[in-house]
Amino acid sequence: MITLTEVCQITINQEEDILLIVEEGIVSPKTQQTGQPAFQEQDLMVIKKACRLHKELNLDWHAVALMMDLLDARDALERENAALRQRLERFLDF
Repeated sequence: MITLTEVCQITINQEEDILLIVEEGIVSPKTQQTGQPAFQEQDLMVIKKACRLHKELNLDWHAVALMMDLLDARDALERENAALRQRLERFLDF
């Protein structure tokens, strides 16, 4: 598990921004016995992506959360489309 301080150091972001990302539900860290959030490795990638969207597109954190949801939905549709294309190709090969 990765502490909030470590996340701030790794992602080069302020604690306030990381807590806003958590508040918006972009990542959902577990809570340590101390009450502090405990992040996983995969959370770091999500946090970095969210921060990049926030900075590069000048989006507020609510918009970043919405954008992340839309990007996840697009990725899921692309995977589904690829699987369906593969099934169709097998069907047409007969």
